Amino acid sequence: MSKLLNNEAYKVVDDNLVFDSKHPIDVKNVTLKADQGALARGTVLSFDETTKTYEKLSSTATNANCIVADAVAEGETVVTVYTSGSFNSNAINTNDVTLDEVTKNKLRELGIYLK
Repeated sequence: MSKLLNNEAYKVVDDNLVFDSKHPIDVKNVTLKADQGALARGTVLSFDETTKTYEKLSSTATNANCIVADAVAEGETVVTVYTSGSFNSNAINTNDVTLDEVTKNKLRELGIYLK
């Protein structure tokens, strides 16, 4: 029994994505749109109102909504995302889309603060 308690359950990797704990960090599971491929931790996702699914932020998918919490393998359809918290703007992945003030304000309204 004591051996089980001493086994490492998981490892925390400090990747600087979470900036601080001044704002509550919330997560939820969301459904990805098909063919999103592998996604890195910190990828910003956009919400598609029509299909009610999430996809990588892009020049055509501009409704920034949440941030991928853990790396996602290709083919996965349900992923865990951050829906609020303070995040390092240099550690997020925007797929080469520049976040303008409108998008940053939208994220702020949702409880996602980029610092």
